[in-house]
Amino acid sequence: MHCINALQTTNKRLKEESELAKYKISIDRPGCIGDAICTALSRNWFMDSDGKASFHREIIDESEYESNYEAEISCPVAVIRMQKLD
Repeated sequence: MHCINALQTTNKRLKEESELAKYKISIDRPGCIGDAICTALSRNWFMDSDGKASFHREIIDESEYESNYEAEISCPVAVIRMQKLD
């Protein structure tokens, strides 16, 4: 019985995760000035060897939305964009 309950709980969690909204991240890298505020606000962001910001995951879900949104709105040159996917 314990195994069945654990399996049902796992299946429920996987279904809920698959129903989370998805977002696509983009950046206008030539416009990036290397301020790096995005890297301080989200683990999805890092500074590349050219001194410009890059992201680890282009597609994120709601669980990562807040920190990436903070990176987007805090960018001093507004080169980070997030688009909700259908």
